[in-house]
Amino acid sequence: METTHLYPHDPEEPMEAFPPYSASEACPQCGSHQIETKNFATKAGCAIGAIAGIGVTIASSARSARVGASIGLIGGPVGATLGGIAGVVLDAVSNAAAGCATGITVGKIIDNTMLLNNKCHHCGHTFNAH
Repeated sequence: METTHLYPHDPEEPMEAFPPYSASEACPQCGSHQIETKNFATKAGCAIGAIAGIGVTIASSARSARVGASIGLIGGPVGATLGGIAGVVLDAVSNAAAGCATGITVGKIIDNTMLLNNKCHHCGHTFNAH
């Protein structure tokens, strides 16, 4: 009986040729090191956190615009307008980054404790490494 592989390459090739594979983890079912880490919750946590951060900015855009306009007053009315816009944009970027970082942290916890985060490309087994 011929074994079919889920990944289109020779399983006898060295794993260094395939960077997504883990050198430290092995499949508990077949012992292969052809392990892919999926990290679905980490990716989703980053996206949700970034969107939440932008939502916080929208909710508090008056504060951001006021701070930016205060700084932009040096350049007159045009400077105040551009400063207000820049204040909102910079606040959105910083809140999105903070939300993404928080989402990644929560996502990693979920990936490592609740989800079957690893998949063996040799036998197809999904498992949690921890």
